[in-house]
Amino acid sequence: VVRAMTHVKLLVALEDADPAARDPFVAWAREVAMHDATGRAEVEVVDEVAHAAHTRVPIRHVAFAWLWVSDARAAALVDERPDATAWWLVRERLAFDRSARPDEVRPWAGVKKTTPWAAVTGVETRVWQGRYTNHGWLAAAHHATCVRYRQNVVVDGSDRSVDAVSELWFTNV
Repeated sequence: VVRAMTHVKLLVALEDADPAARDPFVAWAREVAMHDATGRAEVEVVDEVAHAAHTRVPIRHVAFAWLWVSDARAAALVDERPDATAWWLVRERLAFDRSARPDEVRPWAGVKKTTPWAAVTGVETRVWQGRYTNHGWLAAAHHATCVRYRQNVVVDGSDRSVDAVSELWFTNV
């Protein structure tokens, strides 16, 4: 009997703003992607100018590694990840895609913005998740240059203050 291997989406985020920490993090993520990923992996270093153009919130995470790996490998990576990082296992949902581009096509022409979200204090989890899901409709309607929006609800993670992580792609800053 052959068992199908299940894969999960693991996000590892670098919290250390020191440029000396970025290069080793990116190298680690690329190494994992080359040897462990299921054919899908993304490494993103936050662009401070683009970040400031889309939000007033200070940068908390300076780089992200999105890794689609087996359940077992995700557990190992959580233990092996670099210092000064947070991690989350997420359930992915494509809210919309106006790009007409498959995920495998790289590099992306434009700007990607990754945003961790926390549920509003006092709002029931189910209600907040409904609001978060509906945010896809709002982003599509009000951001003409936003061409793709992936929503990721946190299933488990090292930072319990994060309930979801959004990925938005814009054609320009």
